[in-house]
Amino acid sequence: MFTGIVEFKVKVLKVSKNFIEVENPWNDLKIGESVSVNGCCLTVRDLGKKSICFDVSYETLKKTNLKYLKAGDYVNLERALKVGDRIGGHFVYGHVDIVAKVLKKYRSGKFLYLVIKVPLEARKYVFKTASIAIEGVSLTVQEVRGNEVVFVLIPETIERTNLGLKKVGELVNIEFDMMVKREMESNRQ
Repeated sequence: MFTGIVEFKVKVLKVSKNFIEVENPWNDLKIGESVSVNGCCLTVRDLGKKSICFDVSYETLKKTNLKYLKAGDYVNLERALKVGDRIGGHFVYGHVDIVAKVLKKYRSGKFLYLVIKVPLEARKYVFKTASIAIEGVSLTVQEVRGNEVVFVLIPETIERTNLGLKKVGELVNIEFDMMVKREMESNRQ
């Protein structure tokens, strides 16, 4: 489980059909640990002082945007939550619900507005002030216009994460708030 508070934005070093290797920003990471990579919970397979390697299953590639990564791209990393940690974002499993397209991106002063298109079937999890993880980043919905969802990124989020680097038309990993999903499911029963 994660909080959606990204610790590092790092460069992808190598990609194949079944693994991703990225820069290693930590000196105490261990093989077998869970790390959120762009919002996907992956397990550390191999570790060096300068790199981390993660196995990536067919199912993960099918459901996420990791299949589009290439060497030189940047990814967001967050280590798994441990008991006693502060929770600055919201609870995030690292299980991507959907992949959605960036429709618009514009600046207003020091803030960056990101507009994402959410499929209508997922719209039930989206409302103003809801927490949603995009690329593993815990964000608050600013505005909803049909199936367009607006997020405002503060300077710290722009600097610390890869969201400021996303281009219009690019796909991003989305995980809806688990509490909202649970509430929606219990209301259906």
